[in-house]
Amino acid sequence: MVIEKYHSIGGMTITEEITLPGYLSDVHAFGYKLANLSPVPIELNL
Repeated sequence: MVIEKYHSIGGMTITEEITLPGYLSDVHAFGYKLANLSPVPIELNL
């Protein structure tokens, strides 16, 4: 089971208007770099 804590479904793949109307941004782009520094993806065989 996957439970989404964020208000919209999609996890690290969502884009939203967070700066100006009409401009979509990757909300969790910083997370990709952090995920590479964490041992969790390797431990979970992701």
